[in-house]
Amino acid sequence: MEEALLLFSNQTPYWDEEAFSLAGEDPSLLSCFLQRGYAELTADGYGLTAQGTLLRDSIARELYVNMESMPSNTEAATLWENKLLLLMDKAFVGNSGIKEYTLAETLPVVPYLSGRELWTMGASDLNYTWQTHPMVDLFLKKFPNQGVMCRYLPPVTNSSFHRWIQDNKIKIGSLKCELILRNRYDFELYRKDPPLKNDVPRMKDADRFFFIKSSVDNIENIFERIGQLHLFLLALRHVYIPGYADFDSHLQENWTVVVLTVENEIELEKMKTKLAPFAMSLIRPALPLFVIMTSFERLRSIKRPRETVYDWFCEDTEHIARADNISFR
Repeated sequence: MEEALLLFSNQTPYWDEEAFSLAGEDPSLLSCFLQRGYAELTADGYGLTAQGTLLRDSIARELYVNMESMPSNTEAATLWENKLLLLMDKAFVGNSGIKEYTLAETLPVVPYLSGRELWTMGASDLNYTWQTHPMVDLFLKKFPNQGVMCRYLPPVTNSSFHRWIQDNKIKIGSLKCELILRNRYDFELYRKDPPLKNDVPRMKDADRFFFIKSSVDNIENIFERIGQLHLFLLALRHVYIPGYADFDSHLQENWTVVVLTVENEIELEKMKTKLAPFAMSLIRPALPLFVIMTSFERLRSIKRPRETVYDWFCEDTEHIARADNISFR
């Protein structure tokens, strides 16, 4: 019973009955942990007490499980993010591949722009102004190459990239995604291929799904975060893995997908209607890119998992903007 304490980690410090059940544990254990002083109720669900943490660490040592220290703040993944991972993991099987999830991951954004430097709203449409920013112009002049032909060119090194950032006083920042799924569907096909030294974000040979917590009451936040993802993808295609950003080692297309995530279907429909006029504007500067939506309510309703993430993408999500019909080779 007490081995279930190992679920409380630095990435998933908070649990409730639904999350425990999704993880395959008896949800009544949480009330037992509460009564024994191992857990306490917090705004984010159940968290471990000092006594519970000591017991968890002791169990981990006995079982030779490596456990990192518990976080001292709320920067680690919340209960919302934890549930999203658990629900997504049950949404599809992922045969023949590897489902690699990370919670509350921060992506490097270089150059880092925000607000009006990043996007503006015109009379009737969304305009991503980052495309004409001087720092982006400097970036593209220094690192102009992208596409599969880059595989035959000398790679950009991390040291030269950081030196360029310092020499030109380029602003750097990050974008936090509540959940990222790297879906390595054909893992066996290319698992022996050597990694790229510059692949700091570990995006080579994977379809990438960036989950963003969304609200119809804060549509500007969606515009902002998708714009910063554009800039991350710019560096991905020109610096981190040029030649492999949109096609894997065997020239199979890799998808890049934004997954806007809301609580329920009513909010999803409101969001879909509100975003519809801006669909192509959301993806045009960073093609190929998809923007789709899901909700916790919809994920909970999936009783039988799909075979692959592509089946889930096609059958169980709402599509806001698609780039399927454009050739990028």
